[in-house]
Amino acid sequence: MNKGSNRQEKTFLNDIMDEIAQEAAQAAGELSEAASRRLDDLFWQFAPFSGAGRNSKSSQFDRIAQTVDAFADIDALVPIESHKPGGAYLKRIIRKLTFWYMDYLAYQVVSFAKAASAALMALNDRLGLLERGSDGYPSRTGGSQRQNWSAMAQVDKTSGPARQWLVQLALQQLNSVNGRVLHFDCDQGYLVDALINSHTDAYGVGQNEKSVNVGVRNGLDLRCEGIIEHLSSLRSGTLKGAVLNDCLEALFLNDRYLLLDLLAKKLSPNAKLLLCSVHPDAWGKDDYIIAADLAPAKPFDPKTWSYLLEKYGFEDISVHDEGVYNGTDNSHITRNLYCITASVPN
Repeated sequence: MNKGSNRQEKTFLNDIMDEIAQEAAQAAGELSEAASRRLDDLFWQFAPFSGAGRNSKSSQFDRIAQTVDAFADIDALVPIESHKPGGAYLKRIIRKLTFWYMDYLAYQVVSFAKAASAALMALNDRLGLLERGSDGYPSRTGGSQRQNWSAMAQVDKTSGPARQWLVQLALQQLNSVNGRVLHFDCDQGYLVDALINSHTDAYGVGQNEKSVNVGVRNGLDLRCEGIIEHLSSLRSGTLKGAVLNDCLEALFLNDRYLLLDLLAKKLSPNAKLLLCSVHPDAWGKDDYIIAADLAPAKPFDPKTWSYLLEKYGFEDISVHDEGVYNGTDNSHITRNLYCITASVPN
């Protein structure tokens, strides 16, 4: 146990709260009680560990877990400052005489607190899965089995001619966008590269670390992260456009609701959204057999996505089919992929 450094090693939360307390003391009487409460609410809303706001149940649990972890350490080196003559000298003697005893007790209490904090963090992670309605469970390799299923189900659903079709559609829909555009799942950055060449500020996020690293080495702005996790980390109104493909089919139902809620918050007014998915008629056939078997869910029909997008406040919703014509007369069409385009109201 490091005896003398615990006091100096304050947590991020302690530092922030100390600064707020000092500034509040200096500005005593300058702010009304209502204004003080408003500032307090804003702090809990935008603190890094309180993702959904102060009144959210999940954020409240996050705060409790973070606070327990922040105060798990006990400093056995008690202060000796005193305003009375000889008080500091007397306290120093008492501290020296009792330090071995205090250190012994502090070590045991801290060990218990650390174990309790770790258990609380694990409970918090599990609660997050339950709140999102997914039946994921911890895997032996870390993370959740839900994430592993999602990654395994992404087996080139948008490749070859389908990829060319998506690139052309995205360039057409995003040609007037002036701002940051997100592409998920970005693979090696094929769409990001095409958007940049058309003078669009684009970046990509994907779950295949090997593919993402290839794009990074080619100079593209790509990150390896899950779509829910990435959107949760963004500020509101950050994005001017978003293109999502090769991920919708494997999301659980509640994750799809959460995805739409995050997109509605992170996209700015007049932003463009493109959701590309395998058509239900093609799911489980030919190239999509592996994806269908491994995915924990099934793709929505275009009408379902259109209905949900409208409920979440999107407008100008339209469906674009990637049609593959068969037969000598091109009379039969097989719908493999479709893309829903929508925009955020001004």
